[in-house]
Amino acid sequence: MAWTYRGLAWMWQRLPRRVQVRLRPLYTGARYSLQRLQTRRVPLDRLLMGDQCGIEAFLLSELFEDPLYPSTPVIRSPHVRFLQAYQELGEAILEPARFRETDYYRFAARCLDTVGAYFEARDDAGLLQVARRFIDAYQGQARYVHPSQSHPRAPVHVRPVRDSDHFQVIDGHHRLAILHLRGEQSVPVFVYRQPVHTPLQSMLLKVLWQQGRRELYQPVPAPEVQSWTLVRRCTDRLAKMRAFLQARDLMPPNAQTYLDLGASYGWFVAQMAELGFRAWGVEREPTALRIGQVVYGLRPEQLIRANLVRFLEAPPLPRYDVVSLFSVLHHFVLGRGGLSGEALIRRVDALTGRVLFLDTGQSHEAWFREHLPEWDADFVQRWLAEQTSFDEIVPLGPDEDAVPPFQANYGRMLFACIRH
Repeated sequence: MAWTYRGLAWMWQRLPRRVQVRLRPLYTGARYSLQRLQTRRVPLDRLLMGDQCGIEAFLLSELFEDPLYPSTPVIRSPHVRFLQAYQELGEAILEPARFRETDYYRFAARCLDTVGAYFEARDDAGLLQVARRFIDAYQGQARYVHPSQSHPRAPVHVRPVRDSDHFQVIDGHHRLAILHLRGEQSVPVFVYRQPVHTPLQSMLLKVLWQQGRRELYQPVPAPEVQSWTLVRRCTDRLAKMRAFLQARDLMPPNAQTYLDLGASYGWFVAQMAELGFRAWGVEREPTALRIGQVVYGLRPEQLIRANLVRFLEAPPLPRYDVVSLFSVLHHFVLGRGGLSGEALIRRVDALTGRVLFLDTGQSHEAWFREHLPEWDADFVQRWLAEQTSFDEIVPLGPDEDAVPPFQANYGRMLFACIRH
């Protein structure tokens, strides 16, 4: 079937122009018929925004400077929100001043500014006409179909998103919004054969330590990566940290600054900032830092790109009320970090004002059973007391990451090191 559809298109492209003009209605009907034979139904919530104005989604995201554009579910698109606003406000949504406040207008205007047109629209008046036609279609009224739009009876065109069960829309955003608002749960689509990665997936796969594995080191709330392996859940440790800080009366304003050493994407930086801390993270991997800005909305100044040792050896360093050092110490204990474990923890001790949250590889893990045979939770607690100037070392409980495929690892104790 796929060959038949491609073969029809191949033959059509080779016909003389005058023949194409005469046979276009016949060709269009045959094409739609073949597409309908090759459709499959997919859930609406598996469809992501994609091509616009003839520009593929990946390139469009670069032109928009918005890597998350192709990660946006169609059911949360500006098109859907516009129809929801129409349901609430009626024809008033088309009043020019109010229309310009809609996400649909902002999206269409961005397309116009980037590409030069949005369908036939080349100014605000044209965008209003496109919106009018959209509402008419939603109401079931006859509508004009712009040449760049597929026919209403044609199947929506999509391409598979690689390493996921989602699809990227090539054509049909308006129709999908209408179907969603009418309560449809799934739609027939014509699936292109060549899968693609979204820009976000491409960034995640480029992080050096992931080496192309479909893994997330920290939570990433994007639909096309929800089936990827989440290495560190992070929410378990954050809950323990927050409870401890609240119990010790060390939340803002009593404690105000936070620093995460080895911040990865910066999930903890973002979460602690939400709790009211002035938060920073130190990370050497540039793609991981870019992910933090794109996914969590972190500002560039919140993310310090630096090798950890060079950062700690660059005096004078300010003291931070709360510091975290997650899954870093064991690399230095094993001689992989350029400093001894003792030298590292003393430098971290020196820049910690009130509390250091720390976990590290332990002897019960398959990774470290032979290399760190003494490093159980009791040993780590004693070692921290001996090597630092903190007044108290409190175990807060193990992480919850010892699940497949890491069931033989993790379960590391989280410690709070307190200075009274």
